[in-house]
Amino acid sequence: MTGHLDGGGPEGNLYARNNQIRDYCRDNAKILFDFADIESYDPDGEYYPEESDWCYWCETWCATHDCPTGDCVDDEGCAHSVCFNCYQKGRAFWWMMARLAGWDG
Repeated sequence: MTGHLDGGGPEGNLYARNNQIRDYCRDNAKILFDFADIESYDPDGEYYPEESDWCYWCETWCATHDCPTGDCVDDEGCAHSVCFNCYQKGRAFWWMMARLAGWDG
């Protein structure tokens, strides 16, 4: 699993460490839950390299799209982020686990 974003962008230490994790997983045929990647892209595929775990793009994106809120209304139930970012991470984790369990997608 990669780490959350810290706003350091492509020049930051965390960015380099996340790439190191990605390279290791790719080189050793490991499964990777790319937490940082989920925080870096909105659902339209727009890349935000300078983002942090708060997910500022989420606020902008959700202002013009219908975003689920679930149990984290007003973001009180989603530590260090906004609800939509937590939703995206949970959705990605479910998909990954289902694929590992044999679901063909």
